[in-house]
Order: sequence, then structure tokens, then C-alpha cells
Amino acid sequence: MKWLGLDPSISGYGWAVVERGGGVVDVGTWKTRIDGKAGKLVDRARRVREIGLRLLQLVKEHRPERAFIESRALGMKTSRGTAQTLGRMRGLTEGVCLAYDVKLFEVRPDVVKQAITGERDASKDGVALRLRQLFPLLAMVRDADENGTDALAVAIAGDVGRGVSAVATSGVISH
Repeated sequence: MKWLGLDPSISGYGWAVVERGGGVVDVGTWKTRIDGKAGKLVDRARRVREIGLRLLQLVKEHRPERAFIESRALGMKTSRGTAQTLGRMRGLTEGVCLAYDVKLFEVRPDVVKQAITGERDASKDGVALRLRQLFPLLAMVRDADENGTDALAVAIAGDVGRGVSAVATSGVISH
């Protein structure tokens, strides 16, 4: 059984493929470039399409049964444009998962931190450090600024949560 961890962003979409018994299959970040029309709808549409095509290819290649995505942190301040872009990326992710019958679950940020570090209020740097300790040979697990690192943390936390004591309510993993 394979599953995905996803960290959607238009500038750096993090993803991780994990397999039961086989560990981490692959981790990466898809980066998109602004084409000089930053903030323009045509540029955002091009970048969303680019990531969508990559996500489709990833799902077709690995055929995961489920995917985990981190829920947005409550109280996180974002501009209207950023919120709209996050919504587009989220909708894209949900659409691809629906099209390929991949069950999609949200994992709260504090649950991700707890699963990886044992602390609900761990920093991003603390999560990245722990992942480097767990997977020292995995080159993509670098630092807290790498979206692939975040996606791997979400994949692990989501699976741990589903297999242990988490409750999936409306697709949200919580303890």
C-alpha cells in the first residue's frame, strides 16, 4: 500500500510517496517560476496547471490509496490573494484525488508536530531536524524551508494517526 503526503503551494508544492513496509519511496518539491506577471491571473493559471500535470503524473505512476494534506493553521494571517491561491491549490489537489479515487485526509499541524517530534508545539526546524535523524540518507530531507520535508512529515503523521488513535472526522485527522 502506498500513500502520499502533500504540502500544496504554488511556488513550491511538496510531495512524498511512502509505502508500507518499504518506507519512503520518493520526496520532492515542484517549484514554479513567475513569468514576469506576478499576481496576474494568467500567471497563476499557468503555474496551477503545471503543478496539476505533475500531480496527475505522480498519482498515475504510484497509484496511492490515500493522501494526507496538512490543514491550514487557524489564525494564520494571509492576504486575500494568498488565500485565493491556497484555495486553488487545495481544489486542484482534491480534484486529482477524487478523479483517481485517492482518499484525501487533512492532518492538523499540531498532530504532525506531535507525530514527528513528540511535541505538539515543535518548531518547523525541530520537525525537519527529527526527519533528518530518521532518514539520514534521504537527500531531500534538508530543512524547514523545504516543502518536500513538510510533505514527508504530513505523510508519516497521517499514517501514524490513522493506524493508532486518531479519529477521521470529515476527513480531518485529530487526536
